[in-house]
Amino acid sequence: EYMGTLLFMLEAILLWPGLWPLDANLRWIEQMAPIAVAYSAGFTLYTLFRIAAKTLSGVERVRDSAFLSEVNAAPITGMISYLFVVAVLNVSVHMVAMTLWWSVGFWASVYAVVSTARRGKRVNWIPVRVPISWACKLCYLWMMWVFYVFEMPVCMFAFSIWIMIDQVGRLFTMLDADRTRRTFDDAWLFRLLYPLGLFLPMTSEMPYRAPFAAFGAFVFALWVLGLVYVVRAGQLLKLPAEAATLRNMMYFDTLDTLEVESEASKKPSD
Repeated sequence: EYMGTLLFMLEAILLWPGLWPLDANLRWIEQMAPIAVAYSAGFTLYTLFRIAAKTLSGVERVRDSAFLSEVNAAPITGMISYLFVVAVLNVSVHMVAMTLWWSVGFWASVYAVVSTARRGKRVNWIPVRVPISWACKLCYLWMMWVFYVFEMPVCMFAFSIWIMIDQVGRLFTMLDADRTRRTFDDAWLFRLLYPLGLFLPMTSEMPYRAPFAAFGAFVFALWVLGLVYVVRAGQLLKLPAEAATLRNMMYFDTLDTLEVESEASKKPSD
């Protein structure tokens, strides 16, 4: 009884009053979500190709690529940006807040990175890294809650597939445990939702349930194998080798220090 009351109050806070009129747009996003899953299937094949190429080349790891990370997320970014525009047009304060960082925040970050890079400089993210980190975390949880309330399992599955394919690529090509390592660092256990979401087709009614269930299980198996690969290499809790993407912003000051020390070690001693 108390749990039911708590859930009702949470729904009232997060969903009322601006979100309910946008029900039709949320339903449309759910209908389009299989396209995002299909896109991720194609990106999975590309990731497997990159893993094979890296293995055959004999290199220990490849360089990080912010571009590839964002290309992987293209359908998700498009969906959230669409929801943001719809929210603005419908004057839905709650929906605007929910999608703000993963839409406007994303495009603003891209602009900041590109514009400063053209001037030969780099954005100093350190002063704002904590607010950005929390914005990413809380907006993700907010969206998952909304998708759950509106019975949108394909959207939830699409998010997990996107995130976990990215993790598989990082594990095998960069020896970077990324989100797993960060969970040990900050104890943000909600990251467990990423791999758990891969099993939604086995527990929820959705279109293409059988192929989606097989796809989710395949990606989960790849992720586990990737973790084993990184653990055997002794890299599970090691910091990333470079500060190439915003995902590492919480380590930027440490990584910058390591880079300076590394460059200094390469110079001949007097």
